[in-house]
Amino acid sequence: MMAIYGYTKAIILQRLNEIENIYHLMDQKISASGEAQHSTQVRNRKLRELDRWVSEYKKVARLAFRDSPQYLEKLGIVAKSGTGKKD
Repeated sequence: MMAIYGYTKAIILQRLNEIENIYHLMDQKISASGEAQHSTQVRNRKLRELDRWVSEYKKVARLAFRDSPQYLEKLGIVAKSGTGKKD
């Protein structure tokens, strides 16, 4: 019937295969997007954990080197100078 319009059975099957391939690619894209979102969530959680660890590390270092600010600076921690009072 479709041969009247220039569509043979082979052409129709080829187009159907192309459409199925498009759906398959769309499914892959959706899956990859979900994986990317999950990876971003994991990364963000790990960064928060690292921030907490670094915060604790700095607290301990400030206590340990409160009388030696040069050691804090060697660790990359900016030591507060003076008492902070203005004359």
